Amino acid sequence: MIKYGILVKSLVNLLRAQLLAGHNVQMDEARWQVSKELGKAAQSLSSTWIQRGGPSIAFDYSQSRSQDVPIDLLGDYTGCLQTDGYEGYNKVCGDNGITQLGCWAHVRFKFDEALKSQTNHMKRKTSLANQALRCNQLLYKIEKEIMHLTPTARQTLRQEKAAPIINGRREWLDQACPWWSSNRLLVKPCII
Repeated sequence: MIKYGILVKSLVNLLRAQLLAGHNVQMDEARWQVSKELGKAAQSLSSTWIQRGGPSIAFDYSQSRSQDVPIDLLGDYTGCLQTDGYEGYNKVCGDNGITQLGCWAHVRFKFDEALKSQTNHMKRKTSLANQALRCNQLLYKIEKEIMHLTPTARQTLRQEKAAPIINGRREWLDQACPWWSSNRLLVKPCII
């Protein structure tokens, strides 16, 4: 396998260059246990780092989930990076001036957890978490409607249909959670 890896190294380098040449990269890490890995205890976890940019998808293995991995993988990339919010991306984003984008699935998951934690089922229907989830359903409906379109057409319809929903959600969040408004950092709605 190592010999094959050496043979395809130039192809992998071209793939990575294509991945990082675009305006937007998506990145996530999956943790898993590798049996009998040299230098690691059997119960320790390693990570596969998945990156997608343009038509390219790359998988990189690391024994670590540290911030050094995205620093190495992204190099001098300066566009937008969409992640699940894991703080290991913060250093490379800060150093490179990368615009961090969130993930609606992870946002939805947090509101779903909040809704499930509410014990009064009558209040669930009117809760802030339920209101947020209904907003997510609207966004998912739009995505379902446009999934067959070209990327350019999808972006146009997202700007037309989803952007007002997201902007409205931002206003709702500012009103529903005043502490959010005063403590927010550089969080802006972004449609791609």
